[in-house]
Amino acid sequence: MCGFLGIANKEYFLEKENKVMKGFEWLKHRGPDESTFHILENFFIGFHRLSIVGLNNKRASQPFFWNDKRSLMFNGEIYNFKKLSEEKFSHKEINPEDKSSDTFILSKLIQKYGYKCLNWIDGMFSIAIVNDKTSEITLIRDRYGIKPLYYFLDDGNIIFCSHIKPILDISGKKNINQNAIYTYLKTGLYDHSDETFFKDIKSVPPGTIFQYNTKTFEQTTFRWYEIEKYLNSENFIKKSEVIDEINLVLDDVIKDYIPREVEFGLNISGGVDSTILINKIKKFYNKELFLLNQDYEHPYSERPWINTYSEKLDLRPNFFLITPEEIKKDLRETFNYQMQPFGGLTVPGYTPLYQKANKKKCKVLIDGTGLDEAFLGYKRYYPEILLENKNTSMKSLGYNSGPTDLRGIRPNAISDKLKTNAKLLDSYFSNLQSKINCDQSRLKSIQDLVAYKIPRTTRFTDHVSSRFSTELRVPFLSHKLMHLGFRIPSKFLLTNEGTKFPIRQILNDNGLGKVGFAPKRYVQSPQNIWLTKELKFLVDDFVLSDSFFDRGWIKPSVVKEEIMKYKNSEKLNSFFIWQWFSLEFWARCNFDS
Repeated sequence: MCGFLGIANKEYFLEKENKVMKGFEWLKHRGPDESTFHILENFFIGFHRLSIVGLNNKRASQPFFWNDKRSLMFNGEIYNFKKLSEEKFSHKEINPEDKSSDTFILSKLIQKYGYKCLNWIDGMFSIAIVNDKTSEITLIRDRYGIKPLYYFLDDGNIIFCSHIKPILDISGKKNINQNAIYTYLKTGLYDHSDETFFKDIKSVPPGTIFQYNTKTFEQTTFRWYEIEKYLNSENFIKKSEVIDEINLVLDDVIKDYIPREVEFGLNISGGVDSTILINKIKKFYNKELFLLNQDYEHPYSERPWINTYSEKLDLRPNFFLITPEEIKKDLRETFNYQMQPFGGLTVPGYTPLYQKANKKKCKVLIDGTGLDEAFLGYKRYYPEILLENKNTSMKSLGYNSGPTDLRGIRPNAISDKLKTNAKLLDSYFSNLQSKINCDQSRLKSIQDLVAYKIPRTTRFTDHVSSRFSTELRVPFLSHKLMHLGFRIPSKFLLTNEGTKFPIRQILNDNGLGKVGFAPKRYVQSPQNIWLTKELKFLVDDFVLSDSFFDRGWIKPSVVKEEIMKYKNSEKLNSFFIWQWFSLEFWARCNFDS
């Protein structure tokens, strides 16, 4: 995990040099171990490194320069770089000492094979390649958008960065994207397209290459990762092979994702994903694991389930009890680093965990994001015909938990002005849907993977981890596991005994069936209750404020009515209240004096 910043043209950089250097300095939290910048003929490029792979190898330093006036900056990790160094190069092409740097191997792969080599990489990455001879910039993002990459075009000039804030500060152009606001309020979606909440600041789409020439102003965008090619039902594997194949690929991925040169820990819950992640890591790592959990008071605590598998696996987890006071204290800083609205109180709830990891000099944390999308872990993935079957146990499917008001949005509160002046943003999925051929269950998981869930989750977690100079690894978002999941018929994954059934069966085979076959739990925090009690001021001082009403986004009378209804209800889903609060708080942080 690192951070980079680039500017073109040189005249543009010289005009804004003080702001550029301040923006570059602010970015240092992403990589405090080594900082380097260069002023080229046509570009400024700067890089902050968090040293995790090749700690003592100078070949791992960046920017990485080639002989043809091109230079590369790379944020992320290539987990299979050692295998690729053996498979794709002769011993004459790569010296043994250079095989300890994923940056060097990535550079050599692109030089030798071009961008087709991206298909061989198992990793998370955002890449910038500048050609100082042709004035062309190439920006590349990993398959599922794990690592962020933003850019801003300004009259032929370009600013590109691992974070939005330096772009805003350098450009001096901070404007609200009304289309993003409208889409957020109408559909609940965000981080699902190349547009951000700031007008004209774009995000490079996952699995995409964006190229821009600052001399000719020519720009091209093309997908290097075409997910639809991996959804062919002819490649389905047999039921008898499913468990063995999943175990084989899980082992292969986990071995590569375990850090070998720095200390690491795990963000855990009491669910299936964390349990199998820990179980697999222990197979290849025989030291005591550093485990961190975001804990809440009963009935929101995961502690009983964590204690269940901890006793079986001889673990000593660290529980961090999150209180309303801690959330209140950290909200402003969380918004400052996220820079856009985010999902809820669990995001600032991660702060104590990453602070602990930072103090312990733990550079890497690992979590279980992605397993539900790969192996159909959500109840909404069930086909309608199965839900209508009277013999299906709703309890086993997890239908005894979770909010009944799944969407949790209130489009009826959108103002007529916003409806008239804004339009819905197309999602990554809407541009892809016609090319996908799969059943409805898998289609829903693809929606979550490419647009509806994973892109926003990875933005939250990247920004909260990098704030504390920590890298977050997500092995279950490895394309190897995703592609394996695509090859398993949905009927083998969604059964009467639960979602992602083979994963549960693997846990059962390892003596962890009590966790493996527990219903999926959706309540993660007491946000629904806190917004009417301990954190009531977020509603009173922000949602019901004159400043929010005056922004022209909502109908004040409808907002007041919906708040009153919520206070008198079962309080099952507070997302719409969080939407209104986060928009107002974000607006005050960025646009009010």
